[in-house]
Amino acid sequence: MNARILACLVFLGALLVYKVTLHPGFFPGESARQVAVALFRAPNTTYVQRTVASKKDAPVVFDRRRQVRADESVQYDMQDGTMIQEHRMTLRTRYRVWSLVSSLFARHVPIGSLDARMNSLPAFFGALNAALLFALVRSLLLLLNFHISPLPANRRKTAATLAGLAAAVALSAAIPCWIAATRCLPHTFEIFLMLASGYLMLMSGIRHNEHLMFVAAFLLGIGLLEAEEGVWMAPLMLFFAARAIRTGGLGFTHGGVALLSGVVFGVMGYLIINWLGPHGGAGSPFMLPFREMTQTLRSMAGTLSGGWLRSAHMVVMACFVVLPLLATVAMLVWGDQDLTGVSTMLMLLTLLGTTTFALTGGSFSPWGAYRSSTILRLPCTLFLLAALVVGFLMGKGCLMAGGRILPDITRGNRRRGFPGDDDEGGESPLGRLIMGYLCVLLIATGAFNFREVMDWREPLAGKVAAETVRRLDGRRWVVADGMQGLLIRLHGRMAGKPVALLAFNDTPGRLPSAWQIEALLGDPAFAGLNAGRLRQMVQGTNPVSFVQALLTLAPRAEEHVLVLRDPDLWRRAGRRPLPDVIGFRGGQADGEAVVDWQGLLQEHHSFWDQVEELPALGPYAPVWIRGQRATVRKQLHDVGTCLADELARAGHTEDAQAALNRANRIKEEPLPSAQDIFY
Repeated sequence: MNARILACLVFLGALLVYKVTLHPGFFPGESARQVAVALFRAPNTTYVQRTVASKKDAPVVFDRRRQVRADESVQYDMQDGTMIQEHRMTLRTRYRVWSLVSSLFARHVPIGSLDARMNSLPAFFGALNAALLFALVRSLLLLLNFHISPLPANRRKTAATLAGLAAAVALSAAIPCWIAATRCLPHTFEIFLMLASGYLMLMSGIRHNEHLMFVAAFLLGIGLLEAEEGVWMAPLMLFFAARAIRTGGLGFTHGGVALLSGVVFGVMGYLIINWLGPHGGAGSPFMLPFREMTQTLRSMAGTLSGGWLRSAHMVVMACFVVLPLLATVAMLVWGDQDLTGVSTMLMLLTLLGTTTFALTGGSFSPWGAYRSSTILRLPCTLFLLAALVVGFLMGKGCLMAGGRILPDITRGNRRRGFPGDDDEGGESPLGRLIMGYLCVLLIATGAFNFREVMDWREPLAGKVAAETVRRLDGRRWVVADGMQGLLIRLHGRMAGKPVALLAFNDTPGRLPSAWQIEALLGDPAFAGLNAGRLRQMVQGTNPVSFVQALLTLAPRAEEHVLVLRDPDLWRRAGRRPLPDVIGFRGGQADGEAVVDWQGLLQEHHSFWDQVEELPALGPYAPVWIRGQRATVRKQLHDVGTCLADELARAGHTEDAQAALNRANRIKEEPLPSAQDIFY
């Protein structure tokens, strides 16, 4: 079958799997932030705070992305007298090209709903990665075995096709790549830049075309600054480019110049996109990319000098570089022709063991090291290396087995070959054993990872955000925390209702920026608000939070503001909190509120029914998803408790008790059906 048709089939198969397991709605966390960056043109930036311990024997906490706090492992192990000091905050810029692509896709491709569209974009790149890896491994094995393999051409093609399929399955079914491909995350685009660059380098060597080398180097230059993994993979990619130039006979005058100019053009193109993009008004935009590169190199130095035990990069380096290097040294030492088969077997067994650790290990693999982390950092590049090793092992095993998938039973008792034999018809039992082992390993890993991907779903936060937008009822301002407010804004964008946010946990005595206060005071919802008195309350002798002062001084705040979590904000503002399914409306404290309690109770029960129909969290759901889901359930419980109090005050005692019982049940996360049998 034509290689292009096979690559298209691999692409369609991976895309079908990703579409079936696509996350329903917006995934809270980094995925929702990437959607907001694409929609609202927000700066795709993160903040890094360097934190060190003042005591000499205390460990150093290295830079951590997407968090501004000390490492938990250091915080809990601190001795008396150790003081943590925080140094200046730096701004990191990442994924500028991804932000441009996702923004164009979100704004100018009106296909389906916004959440499904944005989650499908990484799925497309993930399926494209599988097809590119299949084509890359297949072409590479055919090129390497063209002159050295005694097998016929059709058997070499069979071995190369099986190797490409195994590599594509290993990459697509890896947990980090699977998760990144079913949510709006930039990791699949990062892998796409690497694979597209590698495939074009290979094609430039095969077709002796320096123009393909220029395009590959251009993508390589973009990938160097697009994500941190680009710097880690740069030496390997440059080595691969040098081999492609030598294989294609391009020379320095053609291939070398194309490589250098492509990298320069790619880096300059990324810098131009970075300089012209939004930066959130923090620092000089000219120095931001160079500051980011400095932070990346500093992080790499910290990992190599002392943090490798907590780094997935160094674990994979040990698995796929150190141990195979030792096996290669053994092959050189045992250079005797009689021991060639033994050294080859040692090399294959080493790679088989390290690949097994990487794909299935709980504590030794990069995925095991990642699983216990509190930040969403997916080591997709590391599993790309594992997939390449899987492809090599499958191809080597198939070549050792004579290029046949099944044994040839028509040959009777013909002598079977062993590793190192040059017999054209030799079939090694070890090769067929390697093929069978890898097939079982990939199937078992895929089935296990499918269950874990399904456990990485959190539809409750999105459902609460959608219900919040539906129940605004003319209101525009919502008091919510950062992540919940971001989901509300996204659902408001989908529903065509603009939503403005007020910070839930703002610090007492601290005012927002001047332009934010000016924009807020100019809103019709806060017309007649005394700005001088507002500043006096926030920064006076007994300062209060900005939201509390705003609710207290705004004449008609109850008609324009919805509070999601803290009903005491209304009480301290002199108003009465009224439950409203997902939050609290404000009512007049001096008079009895005219509320249809039976209708409101029915609305609560209807939404609680929808919540109870959601699937329970599986055993492989990460801790941060469990904590966020518990926070949302606590919010719904507080609203239900307030409803029960109001019903009891209105004389509906039985309804109040029923609402309280239902709210207590909503607060607890239900066990999966398999565990319900035993508990």
